[in-house]
Amino acid sequence: MIQTYNTISQEIQSFRNIFTDYAQIQKIYSSSQFISIQIRLPGKSFFLYLGRGHGFEGFWLGEKQVESALRKRDQFLEYLRRYLSASVLLGVDLDDKDRVLKISYGRFGQTNKLFLFYKGRELYFANYYFDEKDKRFKTFLSWHKGVQEEKYDDFNVFDSIGRKEIPDKTKVQKRIPIEKLLKNEKEKAQGLLSSGKSKKFLVRKKKNIDSDITKVSQWPKLVSFIEQTEDFAKLERKIAIHGFKLKFKSPEHYKRQDELYLKVKKLKKAQKILALRLSDTIDTLEKQKQRQENFENNLKTIKPIWAQSFKTEELVIKKEKGYVLHELKGLKLAIGQSAVANDQMRKEWAKKEDIWFHAVGDKSPHIIVKLGDQNLDMEFFKIIASMMVHYMGSDSREINLMYTSVKNLKGVKGAAGSVTFKKEKYINVIIEKNWNSIITDYQHGNRF
Repeated sequence: MIQTYNTISQEIQSFRNIFTDYAQIQKIYSSSQFISIQIRLPGKSFFLYLGRGHGFEGFWLGEKQVESALRKRDQFLEYLRRYLSASVLLGVDLDDKDRVLKISYGRFGQTNKLFLFYKGRELYFANYYFDEKDKRFKTFLSWHKGVQEEKYDDFNVFDSIGRKEIPDKTKVQKRIPIEKLLKNEKEKAQGLLSSGKSKKFLVRKKKNIDSDITKVSQWPKLVSFIEQTEDFAKLERKIAIHGFKLKFKSPEHYKRQDELYLKVKKLKKAQKILALRLSDTIDTLEKQKQRQENFENNLKTIKPIWAQSFKTEELVIKKEKGYVLHELKGLKLAIGQSAVANDQMRKEWAKKEDIWFHAVGDKSPHIIVKLGDQNLDMEFFKIIASMMVHYMGSDSREINLMYTSVKNLKGVKGAAGSVTFKKEKYINVIIEKNWNSIITDYQHGNRF
């Protein structure tokens, strides 16, 4: 969905109709095609969606977060989380010339500005922000390496890469809600996992089999007809009996009777075969449903134009197969993002003495920690708890953690991600800071 200037303007106006002076920016997630920024207004949360480019360009207002199965992580998402999470949204504006969005946000008592520019199917972005450590404003341009010393705090930051006056800003376009676009993305992601026949084909096949079973199951009526008929020689050569079309080969009574009993025998056999086909079709449909409900989004993540990799000295984030690695002040953590990834992480990355964490009585990802010389004190319990609820997509401020050494775990055969455990311990943790705030604090050298 590529929004025109007019459509973006209408969507921003819809947002302004509910927006007052400011809103708290909460969680930020991403799918392959959209960034989702959760904001909290009095009494309700809303979600601002930003297209990632390459056919998904524009601004949408939604009422639901990206569902967990669609979520993706990349350096663009981490960058936005670093600067926007836990800040205050001050407004969203559209350039009066081109398709350039400005998101004003408050941080460290200063007004910062994030700009997004859709040009030639690509997304360029700029961030004018206050650096608390250096006590001055800086500008990051995605298409330039390094931080810029020159002040770029207006739409003209994109003049050098093609910002211009759009000739027709009134072009009308059908507005498509973000919920429909996310549904389309989900169906496309599920389609990558589909094998064999489509769901539509299988439903039609099941309907046809049901119809055939209903028909052949009428064979007892044909048996009654045979038992009640005294002279088959008097019947027409071509005849329909209880819905079964027959064509006798012989004119003789007993030979016709044999033909009818042979027909009943075939109908009985067909009924058994159809019952097996129906069972197989229902089983295939159920497996396809389970596969679609538990799918992983393998769609390629659309990335903005970026001249450099996003790196920090304090935080390292890597994706290893289906699990994510974090290095935080010497503490190495890994978190699984699927059942299969939990097994991979445990078998390939973890050592026997590492510590495994899980939420008690809840469906949660697995977290494994390499302590090194660190002590697992209350500070780190709070870090792990914050990380756990963040990846669970929960807003809980309290969580009961279960933990034990990896050597005390044993995988369950045939059940991906499931483990049996022993010598486990439990601790209830009150979460004082969310995961993004913890990362930001460590990046600025602050303790928990």
